[in-house]
Amino acid sequence: MQVLKGAKEEGFHTVLVTKSTREKFYKRYNNFIDEYIVVDDFTE
Repeated sequence: MQVLKGAKEEGFHTVLVTKSTREKFYKRYNNFIDEYIVVDDFTE
């Protein structure tokens, strides 16, 4: 999370890859996550 926040502060477009079971948790931090890629499993 700190890496994403720092990247956003430096002007980068941020992307988070997360499992579908954790999506709701990360959506709370949408002020510094620009794009979400949601997968069922990381083996996809």
